[in-house]
Amino acid sequence: QVASFKLKKNAQMEAANLREMDYDVFVLEKRNYSIVCVGKFARRDAARKFSDKLKAQYRDCLVRRL
Repeated sequence: QVASFKLKKNAQMEAANLREMDYDVFVLEKRNYSIVCVGKFARRDAARKFSDKLKAQYRDCLVRRL
């Protein structure tokens, strides 16, 4: 998870920006928030390694199980 937004359109715009950088992106709806996620990983350690790259731009980036 790289970001969450109350407004769905903001999440969609952020997702579009990430797709332009060739990331596998999807947006989840959870209660009153739209959550922007990047990538799907079989192993948690691979996800953490990838998230280290994103933390420069998204300091609150976190690895979560979906």
